[in-house]
Amino acid sequence: MKIVQNILIILCLFLFFISLKKEKSPLVSSFPISFFQIQSGSMMPEIQEKEVVILWRKKQYEENDIITYQTKTNYYITHRIIKKEQEGYLTKGDFNSIQDQEVVTIEQIQGKVIFHSKLLALIYTYRFYWLVILLCLWLI
Repeated sequence: MKIVQNILIILCLFLFFISLKKEKSPLVSSFPISFFQIQSGSMMPEIQEKEVVILWRKKQYEENDIITYQTKTNYYITHRIIKKEQEGYLTKGDFNSIQDQEVVTIEQIQGKVIFHSKLLALIYTYRFYWLVILLCLWLI
């Protein structure tokens, strides 16, 4: 039973690491849940730079939802929806003084931020060490 538990833990961590998206590297985009690591301070103090966010893909989003969307130049931005319009959504980073120029369409949105964590960022940063430790524990 312990072997099965360890295999499941390793599998979950592996899926977490391969699904973590950075600026220009879309991976595992067909899942309703995805992970991103924040690359800027535009959402401070709510979300810090380097934190990992967990996204949930929905059919509709509301004002004040924090979303991650893909720009036309293939970058990922995590900002808050400030207004819902017929063509899409207007967004703005909490730390930014002006709203984003681009109207975000539903197709561009990767998901709503449902959780963010510095701990997940730490695990991701030292992921190879964690995998080695888990593998050693599994082999013992």
